[in-house]
Amino acid sequence: MHRNQQTGYKYICTPGCADLRRALPNSTANQTSPEQQLLGNILRSAAHNGIGSALILASRIRTAGLCKCQGESADSNCLACKKVPTTVPFSRSDGLDGSCGPDGSLSTMTPRDGPDGIPGSGRITVRQADGSRQSYMSKYTIELVSFQVTDENDDGIIEPGEYIYIERIVVHNKGGMPTPSETPIPVMVRSTEWIQLCDDLEESTIYLPVSIPAGHKATSQGRVKAFIKSRVRTKEFEQLFCDSDTVSLKASMPGVDMDLPGFSSVQKTIKITYPLILKVEENLQTVSQGSRSTFSWKVHNNSTKPYGELSPLNRKIFLSIKANTSTGIRFPGPHATETSAVVVVKEIQLLYPGESVIVSEEAEIDADAQPYSIGSLATYLHLSPPFETSESRITLNIPPVIQAVQLEVQISSHYGCNRDASFLLVTNSDTSADVVRAWRAFIGTDLGLKLDIWNLSLYGSMDNPDDEYSTILAQYAGKSVIMLCNGFDYFSRGQRTVMDFSEPLRITEEVLQDTRVDLILSSRSHDPREVSHWIHDVVFPISATDERYGNVILAEVRCISDIVESVSIQSRSTSDELTINAYTVPLNGTSRWQQKKLENEANKALRFLAINLPQERFCIKPVLVQNAASLVVFRGLSRAVHISARPVNIGGALNNLDRFGCINSLSFGTRLGLLSEVLENEIFNGIRLSTKYELLREVNHFLGTSSWPDTVVPKAVDLDFLELHFKRLYTFLCYYRDRDFQLLPDHATEALQVVLSATHSQDLLQFSSRILMPIKHRRT
Repeated sequence: MHRNQQTGYKYICTPGCADLRRALPNSTANQTSPEQQLLGNILRSAAHNGIGSALILASRIRTAGLCKCQGESADSNCLACKKVPTTVPFSRSDGLDGSCGPDGSLSTMTPRDGPDGIPGSGRITVRQADGSRQSYMSKYTIELVSFQVTDENDDGIIEPGEYIYIERIVVHNKGGMPTPSETPIPVMVRSTEWIQLCDDLEESTIYLPVSIPAGHKATSQGRVKAFIKSRVRTKEFEQLFCDSDTVSLKASMPGVDMDLPGFSSVQKTIKITYPLILKVEENLQTVSQGSRSTFSWKVHNNSTKPYGELSPLNRKIFLSIKANTSTGIRFPGPHATETSAVVVVKEIQLLYPGESVIVSEEAEIDADAQPYSIGSLATYLHLSPPFETSESRITLNIPPVIQAVQLEVQISSHYGCNRDASFLLVTNSDTSADVVRAWRAFIGTDLGLKLDIWNLSLYGSMDNPDDEYSTILAQYAGKSVIMLCNGFDYFSRGQRTVMDFSEPLRITEEVLQDTRVDLILSSRSHDPREVSHWIHDVVFPISATDERYGNVILAEVRCISDIVESVSIQSRSTSDELTINAYTVPLNGTSRWQQKKLENEANKALRFLAINLPQERFCIKPVLVQNAASLVVFRGLSRAVHISARPVNIGGALNNLDRFGCINSLSFGTRLGLLSEVLENEIFNGIRLSTKYELLREVNHFLGTSSWPDTVVPKAVDLDFLELHFKRLYTFLCYYRDRDFQLLPDHATEALQVVLSATHSQDLLQFSSRILMPIKHRRT
């Protein structure tokens, strides 16, 4: 390290040295030494001015006159001399570096934002043309508050091809200075998918009021005009046109070409539609071949202004109806405009606001139209444009289409009762031609049987046209009825099925005549629990707790065994007398009856009836009134009747399971007759299996519900025993007996073997079970 080190001072004489010597007193009388003169001056100053002044004087005149300028040595100086430091160069070598200190520990403090600074401020100074100045703290800020949208017709409907007006535009100046007074701000409508600016820029633009004070609102005078486009019609457009769009405004600064941000937050949604609405009225869902039917449509005015040629708006309304002749529908009336009679045009001359008019037209159905095909009528609603010019009136005879609807109707064949028919198929308006063809193909072609069809939607009920007190099923006693249970629209009452038109009690009456009923379910049918409940009401048509059938007349008997005798007599009877379906059995005893005891008595009675009448169904209800106990016994349909419900998924043809179900729904005698016909091997095997299954089920019902030993099999010869308890087996034996077969066919022999095997134990396990189980096992 190098530096200069101070060693002392040196004194340099200045002009003040001479001035200091003159200030000292000079005595010529006494020749004294300088030291004596100095001492005398100090003493005199102390005597006159005090000790302090004498000390100051002594400090000033110390060595006065003894400096170098008076010839003294170079080291002499006085108080007036200038003191200058004297230095000599000095250097020192660098020392060694010290050791490093320890690292500091990490801070545990979390940095935080410091406080905000003081907001800045500025001022805007506006210089006017006259030279005056005005200062403001902030600029103006214009925000859109609201606006109104009206249609040109003022009918409350914004429709394509019409102009709209945006008026009463309210803005708010939220800034700190007024808006410009010399430069108005233009406002326009934003173009969208539906909204288009007018060609005339003046009609498409409005200017905001000038000089809006800070914090004030202002409403524009005038309105902005825009056009609703007329788009290309599509199928969806014509069905029931209704769309929406958003109206928004934009304001631009003149000369800057910049949109003001305060106008994008306010928008209005408008509904774009037509003032008239076309709807299809409630028409028949199904019409028959060769008939004439009237179809109706409704035109409704949804606006606040009248329409039609006679209205002040002079906008014409036409309705054109086009029939698709390929489906078998045409118009025979005088309104048809073409030789082929496929188009009808009707005019509505005046339609008041909120009113509707019904337009009806009669159509003719071809006699040779394809059964279960769909006939279609396309209906178009025409309305002249909002502002039609004289040239367009001449060019367009019929105004453009604003809406179109499609009316579809099912064409069905007439019902005719064929005495030779083995099946009745109950269809509806939702039954397709493929479904009908599938049933016709199997029943008519494969089985060689005849089929009648009853269209529920065409006739509206299940009533017999020849007898008002019975159903259509009455003409098919001993035959098969297939009911398609898919849902279909029933006018304005929603979805219905065939079960809604079939009262269980009336179906019971037909089933008692050996009419076999099959319910064909689909994915759109009723809930399975509803189907089960309906079948239960058919099997047990009279219930003590159901008031739908009025008061129940009960036949009083002494004991349960009297019911067995009564049912046996009724089963043997061939008269048309009313069958007794309800009995009452009094319970004797003086003890107080309890509910548990009554239930035990009911179960005992039910077991007794099952043993003695195994092919019958019974339901027992215990009744207790003022300690008087009795059993009410209801007789249901016998186990010999056939009523079933099964799902069928028909595509183009019936599958094997559906074909077997159809075969099994045939009467037993018809199946036996088909076994003698020449049929396909697959169908022949199905019929053979069906007959064996029917016989086996009958034997199982008889044997499986009675206890051992046998108390039903007669001890003596009873000629009516088979007819009473085994109706299917009796029919089977009589069929082959009457035809005097010398040798039974193989299928008949197999059926008899099945019946015999059902009455004997087949292995050791079954044999031991028969001996060891005292109740509810197979008889021998």
